[in-house]
Amino acid sequence: MAQACIKQSEFVAHGSNINAVAITPYKGRMLATGGEDRKIAIWAVGKTQPILMIEGHTSPVESLAFSISEQYIAAGSKSGTTKVFDLENSQVVRTLRGHKTSIQCLNFHGNGDIVVTGSADTNVKVWDLRRKGCVYTCKAHSDAVTSVLFSPDGRWITSGSADSTVKLWDVGSSNLVKEFNLHRNAVTSVKFHPNELVLATASMDRTVNFWDLETFEMISSSPVESHGVRCIAFHIDGQSIFSGAQDSLRVYNWEPRAMCCDALQTGWGKVDDMVIPVPNPQQLIAVSHDRSVVSIWICNLDKIKQKGDKSDVDPPVQPSAQPLSVSGRQQFKVQYITNDERPPTGPSRPREMPLHQAHAEPPHEDDDDDVPEANEEERKIIFSDRNTLVRTPPKHPVEPFIIPAASEQPISEKRELKFDDKAAHQNIQHQLHHRQQQAQQHQRPPQKYLPPQHHHETKPAEESMGLNLEQFMPAKRSPPHREVDHKVADEETTLKMLSKDNIQICSILSSRVDNLQLIRRDWDIADVKASMESVIGLGDKSVLVDMINHVFCRKQSFWTLDLCLLVLPELKELIYDNKESYVQCGCNVIKLIIKMFGPVIKENIQSPVGHGIDLSREERCEKCQNCYSHLISLKEEAFKLKPTSEPISRLIRDLKNAFSRLN
Repeated sequence: MAQACIKQSEFVAHGSNINAVAITPYKGRMLATGGEDRKIAIWAVGKTQPILMIEGHTSPVESLAFSISEQYIAAGSKSGTTKVFDLENSQVVRTLRGHKTSIQCLNFHGNGDIVVTGSADTNVKVWDLRRKGCVYTCKAHSDAVTSVLFSPDGRWITSGSADSTVKLWDVGSSNLVKEFNLHRNAVTSVKFHPNELVLATASMDRTVNFWDLETFEMISSSPVESHGVRCIAFHIDGQSIFSGAQDSLRVYNWEPRAMCCDALQTGWGKVDDMVIPVPNPQQLIAVSHDRSVVSIWICNLDKIKQKGDKSDVDPPVQPSAQPLSVSGRQQFKVQYITNDERPPTGPSRPREMPLHQAHAEPPHEDDDDDVPEANEEERKIIFSDRNTLVRTPPKHPVEPFIIPAASEQPISEKRELKFDDKAAHQNIQHQLHHRQQQAQQHQRPPQKYLPPQHHHETKPAEESMGLNLEQFMPAKRSPPHREVDHKVADEETTLKMLSKDNIQICSILSSRVDNLQLIRRDWDIADVKASMESVIGLGDKSVLVDMINHVFCRKQSFWTLDLCLLVLPELKELIYDNKESYVQCGCNVIKLIIKMFGPVIKENIQSPVGHGIDLSREERCEKCQNCYSHLISLKEEAFKLKPTSEPISRLIRDLKNAFSRLN
């Protein structure tokens, strides 16, 4: 069993943190990574050198998805922009703008012409890549959308959210079909069964739920795992599902009850994507990442048990007029056609064209925000040729893809892909100048105001007394000269203008955000104590203050004696800091610890030691003694504080009262 899953390769993929990874869904031969450096790297699985580097986004890349044909890749950014790249021609073919903040997830329709995106702004948008516009927007969830997926027949979209709900949408009408709300934590992944009307949903509540899409009832729920489930993948034959969590891989059957067929300790850390290649269904390819390092794992499915006991098979079902699977459940109506067989788009939208015939975006085209959402008639045209799933199977038989050994020579070819919008700005500036000239022609010439003339001039009283009033008035300051720039600034230009005079502040804030993101990821996979150890290990006071103020002071149930022992040595630096907010944070934590644990500390220190061996009591007494020593040391330091302001004076008085109760 130890050889069932091995690390195939590990390498540094970017110069900064990685935010998103994706494996090609059909063959599993390519891997894409995107991160804080705003670049997308394309790798051949088994190689440690990129075959393509893509630049185009002006903010960090947050999500990635390949098309089924594996010719295109969509990348969502932190600013809410999605770009679609043609990998064969090394060019961007579409830029989609409309979300207000970061794109957390996205997915291609089977025919490659439609993309669905989910954002932290809680909305789901469906885009037609041929018309370069948003077809419609679903006001989907109350928290960030974390996973979106088209059904195998292309008629449904499912979306999972951090609000712990999963919703099913009708593609043609954008209506909500069903909401599933039995998870107790954020949903991380949603997958349709390859054939049957079954939906699987994974969550950070450490379970996988299975839903019947005929009755919209839950079939079963998996046993609780040790960590939150990060990703799931159905086997190609649809007989089992694989669940990837922190350092573990599990295999489940779901009928008549969810049962774990096999469990494997992998050591892959934070796994983010898993694929079973169609040409080689005996392998499972998984990818994980930690900061800037990517690891690729290969699992031999022949060595993993994928079926449960024979006693757990489904009971016989009644015959149905619809196509049924082996288990008796109805199947998705999937028809495989090639791109050449796809009917053309209707004549009502002359701008539309199949994506595989589209060229790179001309620099003079308008922004995608100018394209309105499609009405009901246009939706019928858009989705008329999308009622069947198109996976574009290869015309020639595909040989099974065997992962190359890590010792092979890396691919040396590396291409840089950059996009210049200078021509677009010049064109827009010319249009604005032309519009201003037209507006000036229709305006009336300004008339000069002539004050009424007086026959008798009177001198001011100050002048008649020989006084110069200007000597007694403050000097007049001319308003600062500002050049008016008529250029329409793009996203990158705007960011540069805002950060031009605040480089140091931006650098500090960027470092602070990076540290908080690291702590957030550790929080999801570790306990409270380990997360606080990571906070202290960073050595960043701002992160420590943020965690204390916004997490531990708001939810006091997190506090334990172990946590007190970690935090108390760090409070001395806070109460002597120059920032008043840090001083207030340190004083408030001391008050909170005395209030919550003061009686426990006094009781364990004052009570005599009992007879016999009681390890838990001895350990608790030792922790209380250490906490008491830290508090006495902080008492001496806190009483030396100077009341620089009224809030600080009030905190000092409160601390004296708190320490008096401790004595």
